[in-house]
Amino acid sequence: GLISLLIFFEFKNLKSRLYFATRDKALKRFINNFDFHFSLSEDLSKCFKKNFSNIEIYTLYPPIDKNYVRKIESANNDMILSFFSGNLTNFRKNTLKKIRSANTNLFFREKRVNLFKKNFDLEFLKSELKRIKLSYQNLIFLDVIYLQDNLLKEIKNIFKKTLKKNLLVIELYISQREDWPYLSPMRIIRSLRQGFIPLNIGVYEIILLDQMCINIRNLSEFENNAHSLVLDYKANIKSKLKKYNHNAILENKKVLIKIKSRL
Repeated sequence: GLISLLIFFEFKNLKSRLYFATRDKALKRFINNFDFHFSLSEDLSKCFKKNFSNIEIYTLYPPIDKNYVRKIESANNDMILSFFSGNLTNFRKNTLKKIRSANTNLFFREKRVNLFKKNFDLEFLKSELKRIKLSYQNLIFLDVIYLQDNLLKEIKNIFKKTLKKNLLVIELYISQREDWPYLSPMRIIRSLRQGFIPLNIGVYEIILLDQMCINIRNLSEFENNAHSLVLDYKANIKSKLKKYNHNAILENKKVLIKIKSRL
C-alpha cells in the first residue's frame, strides 16, 4: 500500500513528484482550451502527441546568439569549473561520486550554517587562489551542486581578479536515472545563453541542440580527456553554431507555415 510506495520512491524526491503530478493534472484540465501548443523539446512534443492526439503541438528552436562563440573562445582552456544543477537523485549523486579524486575539490568547499544548511565558502576560495597565485595549476572541479547564476558570476570574477584568467564553465547534465533517454533543451539553452558549455553524460535520444554540446557516455571519459574535449569543442563551435541556427530557422519557418494554414 502507501508504505511500500514510499519505500520504493526516494523520500527527498517526493516533493518534486507531487509538484509534477499537480502540474500534469492542471495540464489535462486546460489543454483543450488552446488552439496551438508550443514546446522547445522534440521529445516532449512526441509525448504530447501520443497522449493528446486531438491537440496541435509544434516544436520551436531558439536561435543561439553568435556572441556565444566569442565567450567560449576567450575562456581559459585549462581552468575548468564543472558544475551540476538540478534535482540530486541517487543515480546522479552516485555518478558524481565516481569522479572525486585527490586532484579535485582543492579550492572549493562548503561551510555549515546550521544543522540543515550549507553555504559555498567564498572566503576559502579567495584565500586558496591567492596562495597558489605564483604556482599556476589546472583546476577541474566537479562537486558543487545547485550553483546559482549570481554565485557563478562571483566565482568567475574572483578567478579573473586573482589569477587574471577567464574561467571556463561547463554545466553537467546527468540523467535522472540510469535508463533515462531524454535531454533537457531548456537547460542547454540556458547554459549557452550564460556562456557555459553544456556537457551531456550518458546516451540520449538525438535532438537538434545536442550538436551544441559536448556529448560523452560517462564522467570518466570527461575526466580523462577534459582538455582535448574542450579544445575540440572550441575548434568546431563556430561552424556548429552556424549549422544549428540555419536548421533552427528552417524548422521554425515550417511551423509558421503550418499555423498560417490553419488560421
